[in-house]
Amino acid sequence: MEMPQVVDSLFRAELLPASLSKEFSLCPIDLNLLTMAMQDTRKDTLVQALLAPREQDIFTGFSYQKRRIEWLGGRLAAKKALCQHTPGLGNWNAISILPQEHGQPGVYLSGQKETAVQISISHSADYAVAGATSSVNCGVDIQQFSDGLLRVRERFATAEEIALLQDEPESICRLGLLWSAKEALKKCFFVTDSSFFGHIRLVQAEKTETHCWRFQCALEQAGQSFAHVQVVKMKQYALAVVRGGFDARITRG
Repeated sequence: MEMPQVVDSLFRAELLPASLSKEFSLCPIDLNLLTMAMQDTRKDTLVQALLAPREQDIFTGFSYQKRRIEWLGGRLAAKKALCQHTPGLGNWNAISILPQEHGQPGVYLSGQKETAVQISISHSADYAVAGATSSVNCGVDIQQFSDGLLRVRERFATAEEIALLQDEPESICRLGLLWSAKEALKKCFFVTDSSFFGHIRLVQAEKTETHCWRFQCALEQAGQSFAHVQVVKMKQYALAVVRGGFDARITRG
């Protein structure tokens, strides 16, 4: 199997809603499929073909296989989203996705920082996802619906916010949708703030289609009053995207 086919087989665009537009490119990747691909005898060739030298150094520095796969999945999803959003970027090993001062990912093309496109990366359990958009900051988050959300509920959810999500019958899903939305907003507006949950409040939740919502959130200390987040229930996961101060609009990856 040729390398592009190996890569393309990892992505799960069919999990995304059909009614998505083109201003935000979003790509989910199946980490279980990536794990199997990395068990192939050609894994070193695969890494060299898909990662820039500095990325290869970071990848080999991880001690735990789970962390390696999560990190690699996020980078491959980001490169897929970048190439989808901006065709003609060239070989994947000439694109570097490297951590910035506060840990957020930055894009480098042939060693030069690229500011015309912004990316965001997230992973949870069996999936990693990344989004790319032009110029403005963006935030992407994926969160598995798990019992861990119940244990930390008081950190991020109020009774008033949960009451706005009554269209979703399962309580664990309501928590997951809210967590994912606030995490995406954090990546977009509160990169340096570890106490961001207290600065974000859900004020309106509109169900736009089956398994899709449009959240309006009030922001404090972010330079603007409100932001809109698109939130999707994707099987056993919540997926949230936000683009700057605008409505999040995403395209299938």
